[in-house]
Amino acid sequence: MQAISTQLEKLVESIHATPHMIVYEFAGAGTQALEWLHSVGGSSRTILEATDHYAATSLVEAIGFEPKQFASSEVARALAINAYIRACNLTNASVPVAGVGCAATIATDRKKRGDHRCHVAVCTAQGVIVYALKLVKGLRNRHEEEYLVSLLILRAIAKVCSLNEPPLPLHDTEVVKEKFEQVDLLARLITGEFGLVTVWPDGRMVPGQSIPGIAILSGAFNPVHDGHRHLAHVAAKILGQEIYFELPMINADKAPIDPEETQQRMAQFVDFGPLILTGAPLFSQKIKLFPHSTFIIGVDTA
Repeated sequence: MQAISTQLEKLVESIHATPHMIVYEFAGAGTQALEWLHSVGGSSRTILEATDHYAATSLVEAIGFEPKQFASSEVARALAINAYIRACNLTNASVPVAGVGCAATIATDRKKRGDHRCHVAVCTAQGVIVYALKLVKGLRNRHEEEYLVSLLILRAIAKVCSLNEPPLPLHDTEVVKEKFEQVDLLARLITGEFGLVTVWPDGRMVPGQSIPGIAILSGAFNPVHDGHRHLAHVAAKILGQEIYFELPMINADKAPIDPEETQQRMAQFVDFGPLILTGAPLFSQKIKLFPHSTFIIGVDTA
């Protein structure tokens, strides 16, 4: 591995000085980027978790599908989204987080028939940005290609932290392609990409897969009325914990709620309490999203 330069060391110091925290998932290349981040004091302020999915089975398990190409934008994007959800679950809602994913195929100890390439993705609350780079085959050895991929990853992290991005040592024919995709959390919740989305009283929306050990009051909330408020107040007093409200966008005995209507019902919880959006109409489904939790129900549901 190549030692970190003074310029990169200063960049990593600047990254560690920002409040941003990341979960990093990579496959095929990108170990140098993790080493750089850890080689400078303060990495615990930046890195929440990092996973090297080197075996194909590990990668498939992480993203939930078997891709046509393992080193692809599709895989990097899926890794970044998974990493973002994980980062949200490892921190509190006030911490700015990002999920970073890398899927690459670079020079090794045998000749590869395909291109040498890398795809790096970063997922934040604003969306997913994917970087794609096809390397000139035979121009660099494995260490040099690993250096370039890791530098691209560090650039992507620097951009999230609103820092100056270091230049890439590219050949004249090499170009980094960049694509931004805005996150539509409600649409992704409906398609099952996320298990749930938590809407905090200040309006922030955070995706996740499950939340254990909470007290939760489920309803259609059309509208939120005194019965809901009183039930939550009494339950909070008895249980001694904060009450979460759950709005299933698919209801067991009512019509599905469209995104526009969901936004209107969400607005009722601003400055009131945390609301969790799910696609789980049945309590047999809810217990998988909220294990070891207490469900508060009204007499009609009972």
